[in-house]
Order: sequence, then structure tokens, then C-alpha cells
Amino acid sequence: MSSSKEVIRARKKLFNTLCERAFSHLSGEESMTVSLVSEKTLYARLNHSKIRQSTNVDQSEVEIQFVSNSRELKKSMTLTWDEGEDFKRLQLLIESARKEAEILPETPFIVDPENNASSDQDILLERSNNEEVIDQIFKPIQGIDLAGLYTDGWVIRANQNNKGQKHWFSTESFYLDYSIYSEKQKAVKSCYAGTTWNQKDWEANVNDSNHQLSQMRLPVQDVKRGEYRTYLAPAAVAEILDTLNWGGWSGSAYKQGWSPLKDLIEGKRKFSDKVTITEDFTQGFSPKFNHQGEVAVDTLTVVEKGELKNLIVNSKTAKEYGDLKSTAAGGSEGLRSLKFHTGGLAKADILSSLGTGLYVSNLHYLNYSDRPKGRMTGMTRFACFWVENGEIKGPIKDLRFDETIYNVFGDNLLEITDFSEVQPETMSYGCRHIGGARVPGLLVDKFAYTL
Repeated sequence: MSSSKEVIRARKKLFNTLCERAFSHLSGEESMTVSLVSEKTLYARLNHSKIRQSTNVDQSEVEIQFVSNSRELKKSMTLTWDEGEDFKRLQLLIESARKEAEILPETPFIVDPENNASSDQDILLERSNNEEVIDQIFKPIQGIDLAGLYTDGWVIRANQNNKGQKHWFSTESFYLDYSIYSEKQKAVKSCYAGTTWNQKDWEANVNDSNHQLSQMRLPVQDVKRGEYRTYLAPAAVAEILDTLNWGGWSGSAYKQGWSPLKDLIEGKRKFSDKVTITEDFTQGFSPKFNHQGEVAVDTLTVVEKGELKNLIVNSKTAKEYGDLKSTAAGGSEGLRSLKFHTGGLAKADILSSLGTGLYVSNLHYLNYSDRPKGRMTGMTRFACFWVENGEIKGPIKDLRFDETIYNVFGDNLLEITDFSEVQPETMSYGCRHIGGARVPGLLVDKFAYTL
């Protein structure tokens, strides 16, 4: 059986060959960028602490971005990793794009491929986790009703164009996204993620979840709608930030009038001076290069001490509006490797600092209730508790919140924890997605619950 490194090395060599052959068939006025998405992943679905389904996925897709005659087209195909077969199909894809470019209307604000330098990064393990980790998962969960998804393997992102640009990124990682249930079907949700499995860390993660589950057995507290002092755990903060990524930092969203952070961008509002947010690619969650092959800086300050410093902008937006500078963003102009900087609230002091109020572990179903004003709504779920005088009294029924981002990150922000947690990208729609965020917990005053 070939090791991960051997397989990835072979795919890198073949991808280079396919690109070289494809570029040699372009005419003088044609340009093309070829992007690769590839993965080899184990997906193991667990229920009642047993594996109910196990699937190994090995899939690869290339997308061409073909530019000719002031037209831009994108087309994609799967790869078999047979050079002869793949090149024949790639030729047909290029020919199809060439014919369509003759009849389609001109594409506005085309960004022509350029040589944006080259990069090569492999973040790979000496030995993959996979099979032996499966056995380790079950040691601390005997007698526990656990359901979840264990995902482990490597992914590749690569990009080349006919101007000489070459980028390659591969990484190995895992996550176990899970919930544990009580006999009355009360649930606690958690996620354990990383690059190398650490049994002690996994057992500590399970113990924390089990402790929260024991507190879910306390009497349910009837909390009326209103404003409460609230601790938002890192997973809850990550949900808010994920929603804010829908246009919040985007240059095009601001220019088009649908940014939820319009007042922050224009300096009419600011966050707390405790808040600093950066795009930090040194965390290794995703490559620095985007779909155009443009390379972002290692670290970009987005918010510093409550004030916006940079929008996230791609080259097409910069070209369209003229007064925005590209930050080599992706197509959606969201943060791909977010880091929310920590504060001074220790984990041991969370409950005493909260005093009386709500401890919110998770949020879901978030959306904007008033986008121009930065107002969000969503629901609490899983292990959320009513706290009195620093003591957990019991779980709450689900509540709906409706609050502005300026209150959460600004006027009503009391403290930020001195620790943060990695919140990995767990989406696998179409393929295993990459990315993530490192996020602390927040203590917020007068957090509004409306239903």
C-alpha cells in the first residue's frame, strides 16, 4: 500500500504534466488557469458509540478558467489519474470552452491570468491516523450514547496558469464532530480536531462533554424572554462569525450596499477596543493562494482594537470599483483562516464572572434579521444553562436571540477568554472543505432573547 506522501507526490507530478500539455495547446491570445481539488478521506459515521457506516472517498476534480476574446468561462471534470485518458478529456473541455468563447457576450471586469509567483507546501504526517485511531476512539466512550462523524485523511489544492504560475498545497487532518445523549435524549455537542491524534486530549474532551451532560440532568429552567448577561462559548462565537462571513468583510458587499458592517466600515460605529481579528494563514487551515493563484500575506489585520483596518477584496472587485485594493481574497471575499485574539478571562473564572445569566454552548439557524444594522437572529441548542450566583442550576429550553453585532462585539462586550479553540470547517458537500477559525469565548451583557 502506497503511503500518503507517495500518492501525493505522484499526483503532483501528473498534475504538472497535464498542465504543461494543456498549456502547449493554447493559441497566442488564449489564457487559462487550471485548479485542482483532490482528497482521500475516511468518513466513519457513529451511532450509539458504534460504527454504522464507513466509507473511503478518493476523488479529484480540475476546473479550467479559460480566457479568450474578452470572454471568461469555467468548466470542470473529474480526474482518473490516468495521464492519457485525463489529457484527452481535458482537450475536449478546452475545445468546448473555445467554441463557447466565440459566441458568448464579453465578460465584464476580467482579471487576466498573471504569474503571481509560485508556492509548494505539504503539511503531511509521517504516519496517517486512520485505522489505529478508530480503536482509540472507543476507549473512553464505553457506556456512552455517542453519535457523530469521524473524518480523517488528506486534501490537495493546486493551481497553475499558462503564465508560469504554480501553486501546490496539501495537508492531513481529522475531526470527530459528535454529540452525546442522556437517557432522556438531552444532548451535548462537541468536536475534537487536529492533525495528530492525542489520546489524552480526546479523553479530556469526552470528560468535559460528560460533565456537561450530567448537568443536563438537572431540572429544566424556565427562562423568559428578555436581556441576560451571557457567556458565549467558542463554538457559539464561531457560529456568529460564520454568519458574519456572509458579506461582512467583503469589499463587493459593501460597494453593492448589502454589508452588515456598513456602519463599522464607514466609522460610524466601532467594536470594543478588546476586539482584534486577523486573517492568519500561519495557522495552516488553508492555502494562501486563491482561485486566481494570487497569494495573500501571512497575516492581515481586519479589526484592530475595535476599528476596521482592512476589507477582504478579490481582484475582480478591485478592478470593478477602482478604490479598493485586492487582498488576494477568494471569490466569496470571506475570511478563510480567521483568528479572534484572546483576552484575560480564565476558564476557571467563567461562571463566577457570569454571576447570574445564561451559559450558551452552541447556537444554530443563524441569519440576519436586519442586515444593514448588523442584526442577527438564531437559536440556542444543546448544552445551554441557567446560572445563578456562579452556579449552574439546570438546562434551559431553546431560546431565540435577536441581537446586533455591535452589542455582541462592542457596547455590551465585557470580557474575552484567555484561551481559544479551533473550530474546523466540517462541511463535506461535494468534497471535503478546508479552512477553520481560532475563536475564544465571550462574556456579553444584556444579550437579547426574544422568544
